[in-house]
Amino acid sequence: MIDTGPKLVTHKILTFVLCLCAGASVVGWGLKLWPYAQASQPALSAIPMPALDSTANLKPSQIASLLGAELKGQQKTPDMALARLTLSGLIHMDPSNGVALISIDSLPPKPYKVGSPVGDTLVLSSVNARGVGFRQNSSPKNAEDELRLELPKPAVLSVTHNN
Repeated sequence: MIDTGPKLVTHKILTFVLCLCAGASVVGWGLKLWPYAQASQPALSAIPMPALDSTANLKPSQIASLLGAELKGQQKTPDMALARLTLSGLIHMDPSNGVALISIDSLPPKPYKVGSPVGDTLVLSSVNARGVGFRQNSSPKNAEDELRLELPKPAVLSVTHNN
């Protein structure tokens, strides 16, 4: 037995409205994405292709950048690495033998001996009475381009008494 009552009519109307909404959604998205479909990549024949040359030389830096290596200019500069460090204290015996208390990025300070790596790009190279010297990981041990970090100057407190 087929029911033709008001319940069936309501279901048919609801189904018709839902189909209209779905169709309107498809048409709306089609109109919204239509300009992107027309402005897609040009045909391969329209792209000028470089002539293949069997003697083409690729530089090692070009190959390295294709493989994801950072170029020297893109790497962090030592000054930026030095700005992350804070010298809290030091034990100075001689320039090649000492310990420095250094905090990185405001973390609690840790002791570093001369010759140990500090952070990603620096090595502690010397300790003196007022500061420390760093060199880059890639620099030789006797490099002239040493970066310096000094202890903060002690604050002078002056008190005046007026009677």
